[in-house]
Amino acid sequence: MSRKKIALVVLLALVGGMAVPLFAQEEEAAASFPKNEIYAGYGTPSYLSVIMLFVGALTSISDNTVTANIIGPAQFGYNYYFNDHWSLGLFSTLEYQTYDSASSANYTHFLVGSAQLRPDFQWGWERVKIYHGLSVGAACVYSEQNSSSGKTGSVSWIPIFDLIPLGVKVKVFGGLNLYAECGFGSTGYVNGGVSFRY
Repeated sequence: MSRKKIALVVLLALVGGMAVPLFAQEEEAAASFPKNEIYAGYGTPSYLSVIMLFVGALTSISDNTVTANIIGPAQFGYNYYFNDHWSLGLFSTLEYQTYDSASSANYTHFLVGSAQLRPDFQWGWERVKIYHGLSVGAACVYSEQNSSSGKTGSVSWIPIFDLIPLGVKVKVFGGLNLYAECGFGSTGYVNGGVSFRY
């Protein structure tokens, strides 16, 4: 056998030997799916808060100094990972807002809850993942107002969506992760929280 043929056989054996671990890693990674993830977080006020700020200030207490308090949105969710890139999940948000008159008994209060379906796409490295998401669902808005004409309350349902143009998830240890994301919708403009993947 000529030297060229021997060198070619050795080269093919080396390349094949290096490729085997790569295929083994891919098969091992594929075998570890599907996965589940639960998470909880908190955000800055959402765009709904901005709209309701004007509604609360202008409807029943427009002639007084208004004290506004916003709690939330808090978010809770579940994701089902088909593979390392795609997931489909359900999540809900809860937000409470009060707009109280400083000089009278007038007030406007809102309690907003939403439930949404959310697909995500993620990419990145072993410990750091970048993700993007879009969700659709419905929000229930309970509003209560007290004004000179009396106390009233109402419940309304509205379609809702959320756009997560950018999120970052950092693996702490095991299945525990910390995440931060910017959003537009019923979640806050900036959100952060903790997730557990299993």
